[in-house]
Amino acid sequence: MKRHLFLLICSLFVCAICFAQTNYYTESKVFDEEGYAYQCDIKFGDVVLYNKANKWTGIEQKYKATGEIFKPENTVTTYESWLEYRKNFPRIMKTALSDIDEDLQRNIRGQLFLDLFINTETGRVDDVIFYFFRKSGLVYIPISVFRQLELSIKETCRFTITEEGKRVNYAYLWDSFKF
Repeated sequence: MKRHLFLLICSLFVCAICFAQTNYYTESKVFDEEGYAYQCDIKFGDVVLYNKANKWTGIEQKYKATGEIFKPENTVTTYESWLEYRKNFPRIMKTALSDIDEDLQRNIRGQLFLDLFINTETGRVDDVIFYFFRKSGLVYIPISVFRQLELSIKETCRFTITEEGKRVNYAYLWDSFKF
């Protein structure tokens, strides 16, 4: 009987720790932080996060000269620059998450999807949009971590733009990271 009581108390303690985490993304809203603002949209069971200062969010990919909608037939970034990005991406993710509490790091489960909008003149990432399932453990990551991740991607990732890519308003790339 004492053993069952002990197990019950331990189970309640573990549950209390799990439920003590804050779900930051329960509704569509704007996170106004010091020096930046993020839009959080809840869409079809997903959380969509992006910097309100994003330049390309909601803008279609078009040819600069004609305004015609871009239909990708060829790649707009070189394979070599994509490989370099893929080499650095896991390190960027892990570094950005290193500031999170260790207990939270161990309990985060889920897949983070990213849209990258790349400047076709400089090869730099202009905008980042984050997506994740609203029932995943990613809802416990504070907005400041996504901000740090955005800044790290923008600072670290560079792409070489192909001739085709230089003809469009931005290059688009998506990626994901599984926790």
